[in-house]
Amino acid sequence: MKSGSPTSTTIQQPDVKFNKTSCLLFEPNVLFFPMPNKYKTILTLHIFNNHLTEFVAFSIKNPNPQYFKFSKMSAVLLPKTSTCIEITLECFHSWTIGESNGNVVEFHYKQSDDPQDFTKKGSLTRNTHIEKLEYKISFPSNDNLSVKILNDTITIAPKKVHFDGIRDHEVKYISLLYGCEENCPVPVWDLFMEPTEFVLISRNQLQEEIQSYYCPSCLMEVSGSEAMSNRMTCSYCYECPQCNSNLTIVSSENGTYFDCPFCHWNSLSIGLNTEGKYSQLFDQLKDHDFIHQNKFYILSKAFAELCHSSQFELSKTSNSVMASNKNLPIISIDEFLNERHDEEYDRLSPTSFNYTSFISFPNRLLHPSCNEIHSEHVWPFRKTLCTKKIKKYGNTVIVKRSADSNSSFGHFEINHSAMFYLPKVSIVNAPVMFLNHESDLYLNITNPHENFKLSLTFSQNLNYSKTNAKLILSDRPIILREHFGLDLYSHDTMVFIQGNEEEYRLRSEDDTSFVLERRGNQVKVRLGIIPQQAGPVQCSLCVKMSIIPNEMSSSTDSDSGFNDNAIRHSEKSTLFYIFLTLPSSSLEKAPVEDEPIPVDYSRMIFY
Repeated sequence: MKSGSPTSTTIQQPDVKFNKTSCLLFEPNVLFFPMPNKYKTILTLHIFNNHLTEFVAFSIKNPNPQYFKFSKMSAVLLPKTSTCIEITLECFHSWTIGESNGNVVEFHYKQSDDPQDFTKKGSLTRNTHIEKLEYKISFPSNDNLSVKILNDTITIAPKKVHFDGIRDHEVKYISLLYGCEENCPVPVWDLFMEPTEFVLISRNQLQEEIQSYYCPSCLMEVSGSEAMSNRMTCSYCYECPQCNSNLTIVSSENGTYFDCPFCHWNSLSIGLNTEGKYSQLFDQLKDHDFIHQNKFYILSKAFAELCHSSQFELSKTSNSVMASNKNLPIISIDEFLNERHDEEYDRLSPTSFNYTSFISFPNRLLHPSCNEIHSEHVWPFRKTLCTKKIKKYGNTVIVKRSADSNSSFGHFEINHSAMFYLPKVSIVNAPVMFLNHESDLYLNITNPHENFKLSLTFSQNLNYSKTNAKLILSDRPIILREHFGLDLYSHDTMVFIQGNEEEYRLRSEDDTSFVLERRGNQVKVRLGIIPQQAGPVQCSLCVKMSIIPNEMSSSTDSDSGFNDNAIRHSEKSTLFYIFLTLPSSSLEKAPVEDEPIPVDYSRMIFY
């Protein structure tokens, strides 16, 4: 574009006649603010309607004033005959290009003293370019609107609000789920990726194997044989028999003993203390455990002998008991209660019990082998071990926890969760929808990978059983760039390197009716959605994802916690599904032009 040449864009909303009943003031799908992508201008739009009043409130804000300036902002209320408000924005954007022998060696933005600008020093020929942009927004209005202009923000709000509050009950029904099957929506963390064949699998298709045992208190790893010999308990950690808290070792004038910092139970009540080292406490506990192991062995042996006794003896015993019960006198409940003595109530009075001397009910559930109820007779319990499990799909390890707590890969040595492979998709707006009427749905798609690009092809999943809306999609695939870990258009750094040239090429190849904006590894797309039934709008997208290897990546990659080396340098593809649930449609018939449209409440937010 030549220096100083203006670009004018006008967004004209259809006129809507003022009506005392609730009406939609303008079509939301035509108010997408067409600012240049790199300026990242934010438009926030709110629509509120009820049977008492109708009004619109929204604001336009420039979040990047370092490289983009609003030189003039004006709002004009047109005559009442048209009942229309018009906003004009004039923007000036300047940059400097340094040339040496016809080659561009410097691309310099507004602030020349910015130390983070990527420039090359030397004798250069500098040419300054100024681009003038002009935008006009107009929409139906009335005298109840007030316009405020402050710095880089325009705010339009009603002068009077005639209803009690904002109803936001429909927005909570918005949801977005993933799936590897046509009729099975699940959260993305319940999906995993098989890296060799690049197949999406669900949690139900995984097999679990025990990797190791560890103590949840001291986090010490325990081998399988040692865990079996200690009856799946830790040899060094003990629980309080009253509240299940971890016991600590205390040394005082009474000796060395166990003490609970929570309920203040101590082992002095059972005579478990020593005058020497704390290791002697463990020896006493081992002797106590050995005695109980022998008792348990004797009881288990007697139980086995009882189970193998003859069925004839058991039936004979049961028959004799039943015969003896028949000879007992029959008395009523009243007669039985009258024979009870008052001293029984005195003996069972609640004041005679000390509830702190009993083991807690949760502790009894956690340790069913304990046959004592008084805490004075119960010794500390060993801490029960926990397990680390490996998740497998066939012979491929999908999830494996790291044995080293200080591992550079975090808690997992191998983690093929789908959230590290599938693009992140989020809903940008909550559209106003009507039956048999097309509305715009905006999705923001992000590539999480640093090593390869993604090619996405969208189609509607017609086999989804809950589908009640038609989707209008583009048949052209979109390309998601790699994630470089750097915001290309941030406030602090403006980078003009190899990535931008590719981004400009992708913009020229995009279907502009489908792709609205590109920024780094993110793409914003527009979907057309037509509700066909009343109730919450539900539909599903079938997405074919293909891997495009990065030619610039190093052939000698370091070990990765996600093991993507197998798919990094080869083109592979997989299918996954996106399931959308949106608020209910507002009409039972298609809206007619020039006719007021009743709307309860809706909200749209553009980023």
